[in-house]
Amino acid sequence: DIAYSIPMRSLVTGSPENVVFVGRSISATHEAAAAFRVTPIAMAIGQAGGTLAALASADRSGPPANAFPYPALREKLIADGACLA
Repeated sequence: DIAYSIPMRSLVTGSPENVVFVGRSISATHEAAAAFRVTPIAMAIGQAGGTLAALASADRSGPPANAFPYPALREKLIADGACLA
């Protein structure tokens, strides 16, 4: 088995700041897209994107989604039972 990760930066864009992409619409190469096109991975991307959007919007004075601190997102995903490679 080979584990790989999907970087948080593939779920966001530079502008507008609070747009989060999920599922099969994330930014990736053709080769990488072959790995995340399957439903369980798309669901995991959706969970990560939804959590990122919720955390970024919870504090209006905090950072936007595209600048949200990854450690805080990772901590929340683990607490929610997400499987992170």
